[in-house]
Amino acid sequence: MMARSARPALIHPEAIADAVLDDEAFSDVLKTLAHQTGARSYIAGWASYGMTRVDAFSMQWTAENIAEYETRFAAADVWSNAILRTWRPGRALDLSDLVSDREFEMSYLHNEFFRVIGDDTYRTLALPSQARWGKGNIGFHRGKSSKGFDADIVKRLDFHAGHLGCLLAARARLAAADGANATYKEMFDRLGQAVLLVRGDCKILHGNAVAEHMLAAGVAVRPSQGKLLAMASEAERPLIEAVARVSVARGFPAESILLPLRGGKAIQATLVPVQNGPFSRHVMIIIPIAESGDRSIEPRLRKLYGLSGAEAAIAAGLAEGSTIRELADLRGTSIHTVRLQAKRVLEKLGCRRQSEVVRLIKQIAPVHPPSSG
Repeated sequence: MMARSARPALIHPEAIADAVLDDEAFSDVLKTLAHQTGARSYIAGWASYGMTRVDAFSMQWTAENIAEYETRFAAADVWSNAILRTWRPGRALDLSDLVSDREFEMSYLHNEFFRVIGDDTYRTLALPSQARWGKGNIGFHRGKSSKGFDADIVKRLDFHAGHLGCLLAARARLAAADGANATYKEMFDRLGQAVLLVRGDCKILHGNAVAEHMLAAGVAVRPSQGKLLAMASEAERPLIEAVARVSVARGFPAESILLPLRGGKAIQATLVPVQNGPFSRHVMIIIPIAESGDRSIEPRLRKLYGLSGAEAAIAAGLAEGSTIRELADLRGTSIHTVRLQAKRVLEKLGCRRQSEVVRLIKQIAPVHPPSSG
């Protein structure tokens, strides 16, 4: 007797793999599965343990509908609550087996959300999934006039449950990382110091504009194969060990370390732990670039970009909106001389116009001494 042939897959696994990084491919996967299961719409979402949704697609809901659902109806979703009560990630679930028609018709979700937006969703086939950093679900919908999902469809979708769960988790992880990077960049660029984010092994994850120029100029620290090292050999091991300690120590201890400079001076860098989800931490390294004796912007420009005293003064003047003629009059020199100095400033700062100098120097805001009044 011949063995019974396996049920054909609803979608090729390669299409699922392609959808990890490609939004359009992800949407195509869900559209294909919706078509193959006879669903007229779908929605996919992922929530971190902080309940922040990072991925959501729907054939029927608008972005405003999704936002309203998350803020007003997610906690009272009779289907989601039923899934959580009988939590079985990695398996396809026909929610008609968990929530009766009567219970759904009496629910807040049905009466205050679906009916209000004109959505006749009545049957749902769910694919819950879970990873260390959160939980997700893909739901395929049919309207009230449609029959329920038959057992064969549930079993065929169940075949893809593991792959789709991994897909949703991977996309959520990438989206969360993108969001964290955007947050770090905005925060770092507002600080007037060089700020670097590194892993416990000193791998550089992010640096603000000031830090990037500091690394390029070899001031106190340098990059090596993607990792942060001290310029002075005697400070390499202490820096590596300090980063490792801060990344794993209990609580949130901060440390400081002296980083030698050329000429026998040193600057004190501060290391602060930054939580990276519930299971790991990174280390933020803040390196001041102003010399202790002078906290104005000009010495910081000289140190960071290798400007001469005159060039630093020109750069500061340009950042304040002064014209070449005004700077020449102020300095008692010719327009030609100031124009040449300004050209060298643009080259050393990596800028093409004065507006770029203004933006760059605003990121290196001067640290004013405390008022004595």
